[in-house]
Amino acid sequence: MCKEHMGVALALKVPVFFVVTKVDICPEHVLKHTLATLQAILKKPGVKKKPFMVSLQLHLHHLQASPEREVS
Repeated sequence: MCKEHMGVALALKVPVFFVVTKVDICPEHVLKHTLATLQAILKKPGVKKKPFMVSLQLHLHHLQASPEREVS
């Protein structure tokens, strides 16, 4: 589904970002393959995007607030 969503975003010329989730439970070789595939797609001639990783480590024990999330 990633390719279809990226195709729509490129056609509409809107900014694109990808979030890879559940990396803590994913086998390392699967994560590496997923990231390599995504980078290969982004570097293709028709796409011409420069992929880069943004890493954010948030140490929740330093926060005064409690994290919350809503699920449906």
